[in-house]
Amino acid sequence: MANPRQRRKARSSTYKAVSQSRRASKNLKKQPPIKGPKAIQDAWDRKKTLKQNYAALGLMGSMHTRSSGGSEPVIGVEAEMIEPEAIPMATQVPGIPKGKGRIIRDADGNIVDIELGEPHEDEKGGSLVDDEASSSQPWGKPMEDWGAEAAPVAPKTEVVRELERLSTNVVKVPRVASMHEVAWLRSLVALHGTDIEAMARDRKNNVWQKTPGELRKAITKAGGFEKLRV
Repeated sequence: MANPRQRRKARSSTYKAVSQSRRASKNLKKQPPIKGPKAIQDAWDRKKTLKQNYAALGLMGSMHTRSSGGSEPVIGVEAEMIEPEAIPMATQVPGIPKGKGRIIRDADGNIVDIELGEPHEDEKGGSLVDDEASSSQPWGKPMEDWGAEAAPVAPKTEVVRELERLSTNVVKVPRVASMHEVAWLRSLVALHGTDIEAMARDRKNNVWQKTPGELRKAITKAGGFEKLRV
């Protein structure tokens, strides 16, 4: 039940709901910081949407070529059209059973040609049955002018070149085993030596139930059997 104070507030015409302070409402609209390489942070435009920024920087936010909910206008991007690749069309070859087909591939596994069986014949007039009514092609005639949509591709920008340069200079970070992991591995090596299979079967000391492969990787990361022998 509502208390008397709540009833008075409901009847009052001067009561106003508690609103957030100006600083709190401003924090709600505050954009999060851009996390990523310095090149992307410097070139990021906060007045654009995520998709528009990716297009301006020459990046792709998704590998899907078609946008599900429509597309936003691309601002300040000069794109060039890429010619769609030639798509092989189906051809009819005698000798293949009706309703069957054969896919011809090259040495790399790419589809070169598609061969279909002989078309159905009408039992009454001897004429060919319409492709729409054919059981081998119930979807109708093949579309001769069908092709993949050519998506606009922007040339490489300075941001993309900088990201490629950074990716070539990546240094592999060495992984080091922790002090407790080294002590645990030393106890296993002291009991079983180099027999990793016996270490994996040791229920008492292999408390984390590590597999032989995981134990082998852990020993390699710790420096090998020579460093683990006490």
